[in-house]
Amino acid sequence: MRIEYHPAIEAELAEIRDFHNERSQNLGDDFINEFEKQVLRIAAIPTR
Repeated sequence: MRIEYHPAIEAELAEIRDFHNERSQNLGDDFINEFEKQVLRIAAIPTR
């Protein structure tokens, strides 16, 4: 399955990542990894 994001999401996610990384090392990176993991989970079973 192909996943497409709204064009604004890239900048929004970068801002979220940077914000959290400034507060705690790797927290923003962990957030992005979890976000992507959940997007893939949703895409795998879209009718759930």
